[in-house]
Amino acid sequence: MLSSFIPDDERVITIENAAELQLQIEHWIPLETRPPNIEGKGEVSASDLVINALRMRPERIIVGECRGGEALAMLQAMNTGHDGSMTTATPIARAI
Repeated sequence: MLSSFIPDDERVITIENAAELQLQIEHWIPLETRPPNIEGKGEVSASDLVINALRMRPERIIVGECRGGEALAMLQAMNTGHDGSMTTATPIARAI
């Protein structure tokens, strides 16, 4: 629903752990994280994807859930002119 308010000429990049979003816009680039293989190699984290998304010159970046280091990368992206970006923040409960 919210994606219907995004102008057609804006490039939007979504970053998710599991591809769930279905945006109805023309210039949409979905990115998805990847867990490490059995040898522990090949992982692509949300932080890596946020950093790489900034190189793609998007007007908007949408991150499905910020849980770790990608939260800092996302805040930096919002601070550098990606005003239409959004994310959800998932609190991490810690036992004391």
